[in-house]
Amino acid sequence: MAAKAQFVREYKLLAVGEPSIGKSSLIVQFTRNYFPVTYDPTIEDSYRKECVIDKEIAIIEVLDTACQNDYYSPMIKHYLDNAEGVLLVYSIISRNSFLLMDTYHEQIVERKGQSFPMIIVGTKCDLEQKRQVSVSEARDVAARFGCNFIETSAKNGINVDEPFFAVAREIMRQNKVQAQYYFALG
Repeated sequence: MAAKAQFVREYKLLAVGEPSIGKSSLIVQFTRNYFPVTYDPTIEDSYRKECVIDKEIAIIEVLDTACQNDYYSPMIKHYLDNAEGVLLVYSIISRNSFLLMDTYHEQIVERKGQSFPMIIVGTKCDLEQKRQVSVSEARDVAARFGCNFIETSAKNGINVDEPFFAVAREIMRQNKVQAQYYFALG
């Protein structure tokens, strides 16, 4: 009996946020299942992981950016051109990284539109005693942006897969809606 060929969908995601907030650690934990103990500042790196999302094989490619305080960098715009979804990342122990979510969101909406798939990701939730951003604040911003919100800990393996899968599911949902629209027209 021949094996049934299965379509593999690739999702191109972009992680944006300030340096040293845990973007790379989260991505490495997601794609390679380990927590990097030493910090090596990211220049730009791309990671891939094959996984199963809702019984479908998927390859998630994540571009880890090095946002160096130049919020309107041409590089961010270039990265956005190739992305299908975004993880807006801040650290729960850095109010400044959280306050910059509006700036990044503005860029995304300007370049990709209001309904572009994204999620707000609070990293380092294992450092509750150093928290500077409340869960309710993050939920309020996510509601204002019209996206989901989740807190993670790459170090403790908390909610590591969820933000990547959530954005991929939103891309899937939007693709199905778009396909139904074109089918209805055709």
